[in-house]
Amino acid sequence: MTVLGLAGSMAFARSLLAFAAAACCLLAVSGCSALGLGASQPSQVLYSRWKDAPKTGGADVVPPAFVPHDAKVVSLRTLRDGTGSILRFTSKKSLNPRLCRAARLSGRPALDTSWWPITKPPARGMLCSPGWRVFVESGTSYAWSPKS
Repeated sequence: MTVLGLAGSMAFARSLLAFAAAACCLLAVSGCSALGLGASQPSQVLYSRWKDAPKTGGADVVPPAFVPHDAKVVSLRTLRDGTGSILRFTSKKSLNPRLCRAARLSGRPALDTSWWPITKPPARGMLCSPGWRVFVESGTSYAWSPKS
C-alpha cells in the first residue's frame, strides 16, 4: 500500500470514528425519546378528594367531568402517548345522567396497575362522556378510556 493510500484509509477511519462518537453524543443528549423509547410509559396521579385535583390541565392530571364532586381516592393512570387511561374513585353520589348512560361494555384497558381489580371488565356498565367505560365493583368505580 502506498503512503497516500494508507493516509486515505486512516482519514476514513477517523471520519467513521468521529461520526460514531457524534451519533452517541446526540443520543445521550436527546435521551430515549429519540428512539421512541418510553413513549408509552404511564403517568399516574392520586388525589385524596376530587376537590384536591386540578380543574384545568391535561387529561393525565384532571379527572373526567363525570366524576362526582364528592369522590374520594381518585386515581388516574394515563399512557403518555394518549392511547389509554384508567381511573378509580369512590363516591356516594351516582354518575351524572347527562354524561353517563347504561350500556354494554366492550374492550379492555390498554394498561393495568395494582389497583385495577380484574383482567376483564364486566359486560354491563356505563358509557360516560367523553368515551369512558365505567363499572362498579365492591363500592368502587373503575373506568377506562381507549384514548386519553
